Amino acid sequence: MEMSKRRFLIKGTGTDKQAMNQALAKGIHSLNEIDDLVIVVPTFTNINHTIFADLLLAINPEMKKSLFKDRMLVLPERKKIQLCSSTTVKDFRRSQGFLVLSCNAKTIDEIETFDNCELIVALPWNEDEYQQWVSKFNPQII
Repeated sequence: MEMSKRRFLIKGTGTDKQAMNQALAKGIHSLNEIDDLVIVVPTFTNINHTIFADLLLAINPEMKKSLFKDRMLVLPERKKIQLCSSTTVKDFRRSQGFLVLSCNAKTIDEIETFDNCELIVALPWNEDEYQQWVSKFNPQII
């Protein structure tokens, strides 16, 4: 029997600072319900020059430093946040939660196949990127 996934689509795009902030808040808040969250970005190229990096720096400079340097942040109560690119997401198939930032639809489709996945929070790069995913799974739009 398949575990039911909670799915959220952030209204906006990856170029919208407010939408990115909302996505990060939803992802981090989800750690109240799950033990690990993987933040998936399209690539690490120029990651320091993104809205994502600017927001992490504003939230917590040490958090940004750990995530960008070690690709992992261990929190109290054995919670953890990891960072990966869309090309390595398959290595995180045992994780419970995914915050998908500006990745292509293929990345979302791949995450949908992960048996342990309980939560997907998605922020598309453009408004039409996840249209098929939205039609198929009807995520809550926030």
